[in-house]
Formats: sequence, C-alpha cells, structure tokens
Amino acid sequence: MKLPHSLFKIDPAIQEFHTYLDGCSFTSGMPGTYGKAWPSFIAESKVNMAAPGKDNFTIFNDTMYAINNYPVQRIIIYWTYPERFWLPIKENNRITNWSNKNIQPCFTLDKVFFDYVKMNLNFMYTLQELCKVKNIEYFFITTAQPIVTGK
Repeated sequence: MKLPHSLFKIDPAIQEFHTYLDGCSFTSGMPGTYGKAWPSFIAESKVNMAAPGKDNFTIFNDTMYAINNYPVQRIIIYWTYPERFWLPIKENNRITNWSNKNIQPCFTLDKVFFDYVKMNLNFMYTLQELCKVKNIEYFFITTAQPIVTGK
C-alpha cells in the first residue's frame, strides 16, 4: 500500500536492482551534489529513493513497499533525525502537500522526543525482522546529535 505522502516512485525502466537505498539528504545529496553522496561509491545495481528532508516514517514505509514488491537482496538505510516528521498541509479542505517539521529539542519536550525515538527504533526493528524472514541483507546508519544542556 502506498501512503499519500510516500515518495516512492521507481523509474519503470528499472526492472531489476539488488540494493535498495533510502534516507534523507545524507543519502540523496543536495541540489548541485546529487549523484555525489556516499551511495555513488556502491558499484552494484541499486535504486536510491532518498530525498532531502525525508522523515523516518516515510523512509520506513517506502522501504517496506520496496521489499514487499521488488526482489531486493540488500537494503541500506541512513535513518534521519528522530525528531523530523512530515505534516499534511490542508488547503480548501483537502490535503495538498506535506511539510517537513521538527519537534522541539529533547530538553524542552523530553517525553515527546523520546516517544519519537522509540517509534523510530520500532521502524528499525520491524525492518530488521522482515529482512531476516526474507533473507535480505540489511545495513542501518543513523544520524545522532549530542544532547546539549546548559543553564
């Protein structure tokens, strides 16, 4: 099932690929640097569905779609910041777009922040277990920021 905010659009000309990549701009590159991010160093056939600003919920759903609908042999996911998420923008009583938002830093909303961390860990665990069942090799990379405290 494709969710309304999914970025999942594999070029129909691509019939087969071995490695599925997903993440945010660390994996896609930014305008002017597309094709020069770390996935460009992977030689085997691959499809890179990463996009700048992509949140972990969308990364998770797109990856689930890929491994359930394509003969993927390996996934490499560079998970983005756990506090990043997309919200629908409602115009004229219709959802017309999705906007990238961030929750406040953990020292102001610690319970909310750690709920998002738990949700993101559930995404990783679910994909890990599905990959084991389907015999798909998997690699997860995460972004992490130091927690800054002060008075």
